[in-house]
Amino acid sequence: MADEIIEIKNLKVHYPIRSGFWNRVTGYVKAVDGINLSIKEGETYGLIGESGSGKSTTGKAIVGVEKVTSGQILYKGVDVTKASNRKRLNYNKDVQMIFQDSMSSLNPRKRIEDIIAEPIRNFENLTTDEERKRVQELLDIVGMPSDAIYKYPHEFSGGQRQRIGVARAVATHPKLIVADEPTSALDLSVQAQVLNFMKHIQQEYNIAYLFISHDLGVVKHMSEDIAIMHRGRFVEIGKRDQIYKNPMHIYTKRLLSAIPVVDVEHREQHKEEELLDIVGMPSDAIYKYPHEFSGGQRQRIGVARAVATHPKLIVADEPTSALDLSVQAQVLNFMKHIQQEYNIAYLFISHDLGVVKHMSEDIAIMHRGRFVEIGKRDQIYKNPMHIYTKRLLSAIPVVDVEHREQHKEERQRVEKEFLQDQDKWYEKDGRVLPLQKVGDRHFVALPKEMIKQELKEGE
Repeated sequence: MADEIIEIKNLKVHYPIRSGFWNRVTGYVKAVDGINLSIKEGETYGLIGESGSGKSTTGKAIVGVEKVTSGQILYKGVDVTKASNRKRLNYNKDVQMIFQDSMSSLNPRKRIEDIIAEPIRNFENLTTDEERKRVQELLDIVGMPSDAIYKYPHEFSGGQRQRIGVARAVATHPKLIVADEPTSALDLSVQAQVLNFMKHIQQEYNIAYLFISHDLGVVKHMSEDIAIMHRGRFVEIGKRDQIYKNPMHIYTKRLLSAIPVVDVEHREQHKEEELLDIVGMPSDAIYKYPHEFSGGQRQRIGVARAVATHPKLIVADEPTSALDLSVQAQVLNFMKHIQQEYNIAYLFISHDLGVVKHMSEDIAIMHRGRFVEIGKRDQIYKNPMHIYTKRLLSAIPVVDVEHREQHKEERQRVEKEFLQDQDKWYEKDGRVLPLQKVGDRHFVALPKEMIKQELKEGE
């Protein structure tokens, strides 16, 4: 049986109301008014309530951000509200918090390295190298790149900032994390990612959560034990199934009936099924593994994953190069359909000029790390100017038997010209020449005299 981490007895947080000329106390706002709860190792205790119910004040009182009016917070048998600084220090190390607004909780003037390292510096004496290594390990745990240490909070998305907040919270190897509305400011798809990731962290490090939220679906997804809070007090406490299947207090029933309770798992599954439908895959595909599908089906699933976040741009890196021609055509046409349906832009990367012609309006030809020609589709395919572009085009197989011999001769001519006159196409150090404008949105990396010659021959 799991050990108890924390026990709260008759906790009260009251704020005085002052009025009159002498600013006398005339009453109290009873934000938290005599609650009791206990949390065990590795469990998630859900705390649900509407705005003003006292749930966030409870969380802040537990971590010491809010002053306790009366009651006990027992940690390892010691009341930390009256503990010495030394014992309080151990408690502060073992009990951390994830805040609702990641943007305001992360200091905008500090780099991510300093933000995550701050709690470590409070409790450990590490060298600079040891500290940086620890921070990078924490970023890796929360799925963030190690170079994030050099950046500032505003350079990340909401979901990424919340991951950074989790990294900071787990930096001291805590026993309990108070998570105050950790996903309420996030989109549904990002919310699901962060919640599943928090579950993973919990299982990996046996962390307990006090999970505070107004969202009953999220709390159901995360919690085993749940308390419903109203006007500073608990009105109902029970196991997850008791609260959701057999609520007894009228306020609990009101919350369950008023809020559309669609739990995250079902919400996530529904979204996955919608995405599979978009890419022409059956909904039961969500229960299968990649090896159970053909190459074309796996590529459709890859597209579904790419469009899951409603992107403006998708970088498609050789998306059909490993597929048979018939399957390749299906995937390309399907990608065009997705593009038209959702107004997505593609950066379509390929070695296959036939495929690129089918998919693209503007095209860049790349060689030795530089662009040698840029233009509209017809400019590139009907009037190529750079020898490397011509070489690539001449390598496209010709299906028409009548023109096959002529095409072969042209390919040999271009290849010969390319190999014999290498000095024409490159700088002395072997780099590609700078691009020159030759027409409307048409650029080529050639000397000006050669451009004039090419233009004259093309007339």
